[in-house]
Amino acid sequence: MWMIGALDGIIQEYTPAGKLLFQIGKKGVVDSTDGTLKGKALNSGHTALFKGSGVVIDPTNGDIYASDGESGGGNHRVVVFDKTGQYLRQWELQRSPDETGPPSPPIVHCVNMDKDGLVYVCDRRGHKLQVFNKMGVFQKDIPIKWEPVTPLSEAPTLSEGGPRHSGSLGSADVITFSRDKDQKYIYDLNEDVEQINILDRATGQVMAAFGRPGHQPGEFTWAHFIALDSKSNLYVGEAGWGKRLQKFRLAGNK
Repeated sequence: MWMIGALDGIIQEYTPAGKLLFQIGKKGVVDSTDGTLKGKALNSGHTALFKGSGVVIDPTNGDIYASDGESGGGNHRVVVFDKTGQYLRQWELQRSPDETGPPSPPIVHCVNMDKDGLVYVCDRRGHKLQVFNKMGVFQKDIPIKWEPVTPLSEAPTLSEGGPRHSGSLGSADVITFSRDKDQKYIYDLNEDVEQINILDRATGQVMAAFGRPGHQPGEFTWAHFIALDSKSNLYVGEAGWGKRLQKFRLAGNK
């Protein structure tokens, strides 16, 4: 089991029982000009991260891919280590000049790898997934539409944990792949409008979606993490005012 410390600058591996096996970086030392969260992001550390957001392991060789850039003010890169924790390489999002700066700063909010060895990166504020090969060579964009399913005039206010305004949080927060051998689908968490998108992995087309802002079953408040288990049950974790974990069963599963 792997974990990444968004504010600690580290990557850790644990046994299922919670025993620490491996660590990259020193807890509390981040990749900034002064090593603290108050410093300016360097975006170049070989041992530390700054607001790391996700981690995935290459099953072929154990290399460790980390998305380093959970929110503004931190790093904004994908960084790769070998299985011993030695720095190998890094790359940034593929952005055109008109896509830089406000209102879509580069926030690298997730990383995952499909069965073909392609690396998927969440361009959170760019409202898209970006796909690279293992060396960081850009392959394609997968745009994620973010039109609200609930009219903004009816959506919960900030104090209720709802979205600030359309586009403020990002539509490409976290992804996971369906558990069939072909990984036919991508599950995408769209925090901006509090819904889960199910995309065709080959085409990027949204095939289905569910969820809306709220606190009732099937509704989300700051949905921030998703995962599928071996039986394709979907788990959605909610941060902020949400403070809960919801479990969904794939339709047709018993």
